[in-house]
Amino acid sequence: MKTLQTINISCIDNLIMESQKILEQTHPVKIVVRTSDAEGKENNVTLYQKQKYVLLTPENDEKRSLLYGNWEEALQATKRKIGLYQPETITIDHYPI
Repeated sequence: MKTLQTINISCIDNLIMESQKILEQTHPVKIVVRTSDAEGKENNVTLYQKQKYVLLTPENDEKRSLLYGNWEEALQATKRKIGLYQPETITIDHYPI
């Protein structure tokens, strides 16, 4: 799957704003938020719309996927989850689906 764009953000507080910009430009879309911490450990969260819900899948583990009623709820949950990682870098990739 070809990446439409990769966005590097400096602060977790910009995650929702940058993701909303993506959603305004491209729909439907799959968003992958990747992080790495000071020790180089990488994590990721994948979000995409499935019917009328938004599916959030941490670490590509579909058994741990969660359904949200809209993008705003899913992005807030992503922000909380990523905050636990204490990331040094945050990258947002998005793909057409």
